[in-house]
Amino acid sequence: RQNLNGFKGVEIRPVESFSFPNQSEICCPSPWLACVVLPKEFAYKRDAICDELERRGIETRPFFYPVHTMPPYVNYKVWLADGREVKGSMEASARLTVSDEMSARGFNLPTSVGLTRSDLQYINSNVKQVLAMMLAE
Repeated sequence: RQNLNGFKGVEIRPVESFSFPNQSEICCPSPWLACVVLPKEFAYKRDAICDELERRGIETRPFFYPVHTMPPYVNYKVWLADGREVKGSMEASARLTVSDEMSARGFNLPTSVGLTRSDLQYINSNVKQVLAMMLAE
């Protein structure tokens, strides 16, 4: 699974601010997902990018919705990093902007121990093409 995360050795960053989550040199990750985080200014194109990848046979998944926005949790209290307490999703959303923003900007690429090097190359070349096309518009 380590070879899947970030699709090691393949460059698909079409713009400078495009990123994969950081990797540490002091640990050996076992990634569950290969996550892509779009630059803030392109968040609104996430679904169109995923739709185009789907048309090319590459299944993607958006990041999970932030817990504070899910119906079972909208009335729960939220404690902020500074210790303050807020109640309800609207008030929490006003303060939990990182969660909301990451959810809107991110999607996951296919991961499986069954993916071959050829599969990874196909995924990478198509992701690179789609991002270059969509982010240039």
